[in-house]
Amino acid sequence: MTNKAKRKRRNIKMFIAAAAIFVVLVSILAYVSSQHAASREDSSQYFILSDPGAMGTSKNNGNMLIIKQFWFNITAVGGDAHEVTIFTDGMTDPTAYTFDEIKNGTSVYSGEISSSNGIPAYRTQGGYPVKVRIFCTEANGWITLVIPENATVSM
Repeated sequence: MTNKAKRKRRNIKMFIAAAAIFVVLVSILAYVSSQHAASREDSSQYFILSDPGAMGTSKNNGNMLIIKQFWFNITAVGGDAHEVTIFTDGMTDPTAYTFDEIKNGTSVYSGEISSSNGIPAYRTQGGYPVKVRIFCTEANGWITLVIPENATVSM
């Protein structure tokens, strides 16, 4: 076998070895990332939402509220929460409701969460339920916030 053929064979072996190492590293990173995402707690166990209020238009003899704006206090109860984001369907600016950190046991005001088209909420015995997604480094999930009838303002 000539030196040229030996070098070519060695280069092919080195390329295969480098590709195998790359595939192994990517697989390890994907696994670690999936384990971290799976290990997040459910937001309903990590946060308490309180003191809700809303502005909207009542429809169907008060059985439905088209919510244009709502707000609440959010308290971290599962530990310190980092990079907290509040989201719901129909939000006008989903990046506006973020917090760098909410300390365990501390309540913060969500801000007025607006919806350009309105969020339909149908009255139940407790008020008007709205699904709110809260995610952070430690938790992820949807929480149902019930806005009491006496905490709504007609527009």
